[in-house]
Amino acid sequence: MQRNWPRAGGTSFSQGLAYYRSAKDIVMIANPVWGVSILLTNDPGVKDLDGFAGKTIMVPFAKSPLDLQLNAILRKSGMTDKVRVDFAPVQQQIPMLLTKKTDGICVPEPLASKLLYEKKAFYVFSFAKKWAELNNDEPRTPQVSLFVKKDFAEKNRLLLNALNKEMVKKIDIIAKSKDAISNKYASVFSIDEQVLRMSLDNVIFEIPDYRMTKTLCTDYETAIGDEEKIDDKFFFK
Repeated sequence: MQRNWPRAGGTSFSQGLAYYRSAKDIVMIANPVWGVSILLTNDPGVKDLDGFAGKTIMVPFAKSPLDLQLNAILRKSGMTDKVRVDFAPVQQQIPMLLTKKTDGICVPEPLASKLLYEKKAFYVFSFAKKWAELNNDEPRTPQVSLFVKKDFAEKNRLLLNALNKEMVKKIDIIAKSKDAISNKYASVFSIDEQVLRMSLDNVIFEIPDYRMTKTLCTDYETAIGDEEKIDDKFFFK
């Protein structure tokens, strides 16, 4: 079933790409988030993937970005047949981990940092760091993208270029002022300031140029086993 897209909106890279391949009427103008999720466990003795041998790791749903990425990591680590991957929405994963109904969960920030801060879970790895470990020191994978309708992009090129430049400035501010940003916005998001500060260290914000964005996205799709080429017209230029 196709989704009725508004003229502009943000969503996961994978969802946007799937929609583009079916409808061809949107374009990705930027992917500002390149790492956002953490693998957590309820067992302090589990320090890496080897510790999950014979155990279960939860992801949100089959073919979700985290499912595809986790399975790519398991393949490259030689752990595909040793770890069971199961599915549950993030809201269900957390209580399942706390009640020991699963051994590991893959959750985005700031939920991961909240669980760590409250000492309800133990850190195994960030997906960005593990990806870099297995993919030539490259931690970036497309996570959250901004899409607009293709006709809107064609009529508002100057506006969208200006928007990208403004986002680059804001990302630079975040990188240089994490303490101040955490202090300013903790109450806005109803989250502990320390949790927000911790989570900012685990999120990769960046807007690469057209060429690098295309390279990172196509390399990622290849790594997760997607053999269909991404149309150049998917990327805003």
